[in-house]
Amino acid sequence: MYPIQHLVLGILFSLILIVNFPQIDLVGFSLVVLSTFLIDVDHYLFYAVKKRDINVRNAYKWFVKFTEKRKKLSVRKRKKYKHHILIFHGVEFWAILAVLSFVHVFFFYMFLGVVFHIFLDMAVLTYSKMGFSCIISQTYNLWHNRNKKDLLPLIFFSIIVFV
Repeated sequence: MYPIQHLVLGILFSLILIVNFPQIDLVGFSLVVLSTFLIDVDHYLFYAVKKRDINVRNAYKWFVKFTEKRKKLSVRKRKKYKHHILIFHGVEFWAILAVLSFVHVFFFYMFLGVVFHIFLDMAVLTYSKMGFSCIISQTYNLWHNRNKKDLLPLIFFSIIVFV
């Protein structure tokens, strides 16, 4: 799913939340919307590290091309592709947000946005028969990609981000 779609659906989701739970204020509304949309910054980080290019437009174009190429592959061939390391799309990050939700309600709103984002991603991946194991755990992705040559900078980057 593309970022603009996440943004629009995140706004709709937040509107539904704020109508049903009026105690969610403008800050909570904004945090849900932003976390639904900005979680995809990890796609940009992946691209920037992998391609050593910080141009956002190039990153977007690269992911669009990659996605289109991957969609054309058979389900069997797709499984041979390594998974991207998307540090905010894994259960490891969700667990951190869930724990922090007990510290401050802001983290709970962020958690809601991230969960909604992942739900949308899983729906799209299921519909396109791409499988969603790649977004469930980044530890799994590291294990799945363990024999891949160009993974080393990404492992280093992931360790730095989580430390």
